[in-house]
Amino acid sequence: MTPVPVDVSAQLAAAAALLRGVGQWLPALGSDDLAGLAAATADVVAAARGAQAAVVLEAQSRGVIASSDNPRVADWVAASHEDAGVPVHTATGRSLALLTRVADRHGLAPLVQAVTTGAVTVEAASHVAGAFARLQRQVELRDWDLVMTGLIGWAAEGAIMRDLAEFEESMLARFGTDTEFDDRERRHDRRDFSLFRRNWRTGMYEAQLQLDPASEAVFSTALHALPPPRPATGPMAPASRTCARSGPGARTRCWPWPPTPPAPTKTPPAPAPKHASSSPWP
Repeated sequence: MTPVPVDVSAQLAAAAALLRGVGQWLPALGSDDLAGLAAATADVVAAARGAQAAVVLEAQSRGVIASSDNPRVADWVAASHEDAGVPVHTATGRSLALLTRVADRHGLAPLVQAVTTGAVTVEAASHVAGAFARLQRQVELRDWDLVMTGLIGWAAEGAIMRDLAEFEESMLARFGTDTEFDDRERRHDRRDFSLFRRNWRTGMYEAQLQLDPASEAVFSTALHALPPPRPATGPMAPASRTCARSGPGARTRCWPWPPTPPAPTKTPPAPAPKHASSSPWP
């Protein structure tokens, strides 16, 4: 076990004071020293965030958080910072809480170590843990440690959620089970089939259909068989409309929905019957 430094809290407070005073003595430094100082401060920031995660994990494992007045991790983090007069963002507390929940899961020990050493931020670790858990349910692999190593490397280099999503897609395409691949294809088909949203400019709800040329022809034929819309003659709720396009780059065509019902036709009155007259004159 590594020996505890003498009065570690005081040493950390002194380090924080030193960093806060950097701006005062920066003019005395040479221009060639600034690049190295920028890298050194970034290293300190990463190490400090890793140390914060390590402290929260230790408090959770010892039961300190559960036995406190704030048994939820995010609340405990917020309360501890408030008592010390140190600001903390709500998202940081949520990410630390997620880290404590997944720390004991199988295969995530390298990720936890990367967080506590400052190699990966706690926010990035939450995205990596989610991607790893989804892949374990959807992909058949033997060497999951290799996958985790790759994810940690990406997160350390600043990968964003879009990069992780693309990685998941590529893994599913190469190693996904047949059932999961078919399920995802069906979900994508349903997602691409329609879009229902509100047009905040007009206040109307719009349904947009993306159809292949054959389906568009059938749909257009059915809609064009309906009568054209008529201006409303009384107070009516604004109508929604349905839109469709036949493919990428095609023009979107819209129709009111529900269709305006045809106007009732009035049957002209039958002519009055002519009664026979006894007069000889026509």
